Amino acid sequence: MAGVRAYKLARQNKPVNLAPVEVEIYAFELLSSQGDNVRFAVECSGGTYVRSLAHDLGQKLGCGAHLAGLRRTAVAEFSLNHSVTLERLLEVAEQGKVESCIVRLEALLPDCPELVVRGREETSVRHGHAFELAQALRPGRGEASGNAPVINLLKILGAERRLIAVAKHVSGAIYHPDLVLV
Repeated sequence: MAGVRAYKLARQNKPVNLAPVEVEIYAFELLSSQGDNVRFAVECSGGTYVRSLAHDLGQKLGCGAHLAGLRRTAVAEFSLNHSVTLERLLEVAEQGKVESCIVRLEALLPDCPELVVRGREETSVRHGHAFELAQALRPGRGEASGNAPVINLLKILGAERRLIAVAKHVSGAIYHPDLVLV
């Protein structure tokens, strides 16, 4: 059923037909085994449905399997080390220092190259207009054309070095602001 989460259908004893999706498992570690319960850690690509992973493993082993619990320990560049407990958040809120717990937008996508724009270019990006990356800023400058790696995403910062957009590569040196912050 379109738009309804599989676990909700399963809890209603309705059939669940999930289309196969190709995912990547970067690491799979068996943490413990007690009786018919196992604990494992998995590092996987986005879109991985860990409940389905457990089910598929049980099918391959011929014993069936399901998740008794699921704990997400990292998403992209954020791990539990970056998390803040509710108690800590209440504490800093009472001190008027909630901003110390907030991740600045500029810290997102840490591996993504940044481009600072000013003046008319900043206005143009803020209006969602495509732009051409200057020759001096293109990767592989001085290499034969066609050999330079393409930057797929660019973080666009305004004159005050605040994130104003994330731009996607279109073709050649052309980028289009895919996400514009207002």
